[in-house]
Amino acid sequence: MAANEPGQPQSDVELTSRDLAVPTSALAIGAHPDDVEFGCGGTLAKWAAAGCVVHHLVLTDGSRGTWNPDADTAALARTRQTEQREAARRLAGNRAGTVVFLEQVDGELDSTLALRGEVARVIRELRPQVVLGHDPWKRYRLHPDHRHAGLLACEGIVAAREIGRAHV
Repeated sequence: MAANEPGQPQSDVELTSRDLAVPTSALAIGAHPDDVEFGCGGTLAKWAAAGCVVHHLVLTDGSRGTWNPDADTAALARTRQTEQREAARRLAGNRAGTVVFLEQVDGELDSTLALRGEVARVIRELRPQVVLGHDPWKRYRLHPDHRHAGLLACEGIVAAREIGRAHV
């Protein structure tokens, strides 16, 4: 969303872009199927083209990703997983890595200790050089799933480095 769109804060800061070193592997954590592509798809595609292996971790099942009140939510969740795997393949080509789904109910994500442990487990298994996720402190970040996903990404990174510790 652009800073000049209704409801967004006015900013006098000029946005700049710079090329960062390409990591050998990256893990993008999204609350829902398609959040990764909307949030950082361009960066991941660029990195993949330069040799980076791109992994995805999707926290919810995407079962509420429709306006149809009569939708079969189980079928929708299966469809969203299929779409996410295809999106990962198209985004990174032969550099597409693992796509992991934690299958939490869409709209009910919470940053619990158990989920922090699951995120940490995925980070430990995949050992990405870079982790990308939602910014949980972003102004006007209204969707609770996005805030919790951002917190889980931050907390999961910290917990992943605490291998063998009792608190996950």
